[in-house]
Amino acid sequence: MQKFILIAFAGMALSSHAVAEEVVLSGTYKLVTATNSRGYISYDVDGRMMVLIVRNPRPKPEGAEKITDQQRIDLFRTITAYAGTYKFDGSTIEHSIEISMNEVWSGTKQVKSSSRMESA
Repeated sequence: MQKFILIAFAGMALSSHAVAEEVVLSGTYKLVTATNSRGYISYDVDGRMMVLIVRNPRPKPEGAEKITDQQRIDLFRTITAYAGTYKFDGSTIEHSIEISMNEVWSGTKQVKSSSRMESA
């Protein structure tokens, strides 16, 4: 497992596929943040990526059969999840979102600057 810190990562998504030849990014990284958010992002050598981030507080229903509509809403509002392809040039990460928990993001591209990446 590796740790990651990305500027504006919790903000959202990025474009295209394949890692720049001189930069190796493949692996799974854990979100490191001052907030109470938790998450992971995985980059594969074939240019595919997946993200899962949860923000607290999150409700913990008694069970699937007892979950309330408000708990469903709160759970949805506190999660970010998407997958697609990526490019990384050593300082900029570009995600192309193909599927997402929020369909507004599907089919979009965003570019973010990475601030720091480190091995655990």
